[in-house]
Amino acid sequence: MDDPAINPEVHRHALQGLARLNKLSFASYPLLRALTSRLSPRPIEILDVATGSGDVALAFARAAIHCGYRCTITLTDISPLALSEAQGRFTRAGIESRVLQLDATCDPLPEADITLCSLFLHHLDERATTSLLASMAESARILAMANDLRRTVFGNILARTAPRLVTTSRVVHTDALRSARAAFTRMELADLAHKAGLGNVEIKRVPPSRMLLIWERP
Repeated sequence: MDDPAINPEVHRHALQGLARLNKLSFASYPLLRALTSRLSPRPIEILDVATGSGDVALAFARAAIHCGYRCTITLTDISPLALSEAQGRFTRAGIESRVLQLDATCDPLPEADITLCSLFLHHLDERATTSLLASMAESARILAMANDLRRTVFGNILARTAPRLVTTSRVVHTDALRSARAAFTRMELADLAHKAGLGNVEIKRVPPSRMLLIWERP
């Protein structure tokens, strides 16, 4: 999935498969719950980092709008194909968005009220994760949230089985297991957040074998 030379149709098929997995696992729900528990309905600017096909960002935005938030959304990714898929998904849903191509591991992030990152950290090594968390905190005026896999035995079992029930994409089948093995534990992510300078950070366990990092600007 991370190979820039991946065939576009293979890439598109993989993005669709991942979107199904994210929908079935309610990937956006912990993000919404964290938002509503900390911020009353108001206009908010949302930045979604490494958005992929934009499926988690769209589910989050839809639910936030339903709860009374007026959302302005910027989607970022290194892949132009992913950004095209993401913007198309938002357009079909009737929700405005803008896209910005950048490499979140080295490019500065634009400011937003809420900076999100879903299911991307496990693609990074410790140094890149620390750098990205610091960038997200610098970007966020109110909240930075990272929703990601949590390395567990159960997570490995799920990664072997669930993708094969949901998608025929061999890329997803392969990447799912690699991702489960590369994921951080809760304590490892807490240590990286500390190295990134994020004080007052909260990391919650989220089923199935996921976790949500929440940082609120003092």
